[in-house]
Amino acid sequence: SMKKFWFNTLAMTLAVTMTVCAVTPASAGFSDVVPANSHHTAIEALQKQGIVQGFEDGTYRPGVIVTRGQAVKTLVKLMDLDTSNVENPNFSDVPVGHAYYKEIAALENAQIINGFTDGSFRSGRGVTREQMARMLAKAFALSYQNTPLPFSDVIVDSEAHPYIGALYEHKITIGKDGMFDLYSPVTRGQFATFIYRAQQVMEKRVVKRLRPSDFNVTFLDGYVFGPDDPVAILHRSGDDLVVEGLSEGKSTLTISAYRETDEYIEYVFSQNYEITVTETNGKLEMTIEEDESISPASIIFDVMDIGFIPSDVTIESISGEKLDESLYEFTYYEESELFELTMYDVGQYIVTFKNEAGVTKRA
Repeated sequence: SMKKFWFNTLAMTLAVTMTVCAVTPASAGFSDVVPANSHHTAIEALQKQGIVQGFEDGTYRPGVIVTRGQAVKTLVKLMDLDTSNVENPNFSDVPVGHAYYKEIAALENAQIINGFTDGSFRSGRGVTREQMARMLAKAFALSYQNTPLPFSDVIVDSEAHPYIGALYEHKITIGKDGMFDLYSPVTRGQFATFIYRAQQVMEKRVVKRLRPSDFNVTFLDGYVFGPDDPVAILHRSGDDLVVEGLSEGKSTLTISAYRETDEYIEYVFSQNYEITVTETNGKLEMTIEEDESISPASIIFDVMDIGFIPSDVTIESISGEKLDESLYEFTYYEESELFELTMYDVGQYIVTFKNEAGVTKRA
């Protein structure tokens, strides 16, 4: 049987092919990070990559709590994000002249971080374990396959649940004393170890990043469908889509592309791609090629596109012939206010949305 794997692209956010800065470390090591320190291996590895740095006195201070600003700076280096062309996220306590402004803006633009409900970011506040889980799961595009968690303080289906679950499934965290300890602060040493473990996970993954700029559009949506045992899955990293191969076989990737104008968001195209995953000497390899065969193609709308929440949708050909309802599927994702129109037929059609008050809109 064929199973469609849909991923809410607003809820999943990744950086995958991590490019690190190859710089010479300032010193051979830190005076307070001895080999016996449990975080020594991680700190040393990240220092050699130019990802972390210490203080002017030659210390790293692994036991000191890492601040939100410091964590952001580290992740921006890790992801090699461009900080020269950023959009102001308008956090009330992060003016343009702020020491971490560019890094905070870059990571917010990539949808890896957000602020608090009062509009602040609080860069000087310590990072909690829950916040750390969100940052890393998003930055590394770690998916969660719903393995039951052994943490008594993590509520199932809570906002933090999938991020903590992703870290647990990838063996980046095991928690402590049957809890994840969501609100405890993370030290600089612990943060380095979590990042190092995530890097090791990345080395074993086969992924490909698809950027909107590759298609000359503003943003992309997509889904993967294939066998019941998934060959590949789809993640989101900011505006990018990331395809990850899981096992040998073939799947189909459908991408829908959109371009934003001053007045509206324009649907540009949908394209199918064949994903082929093979294994050579115990290592997975993946190719993604255009597929012209007929298969379901989706168009994604949101409430802003339509102007209201439709209660009914009809599809007609250019000549006015109504399309049989078995040839399309219309799904509303209430949490994200997204609508997915999946077409099982090829052709040019007019879509009419209608709400309970009888208001209609064509697309």
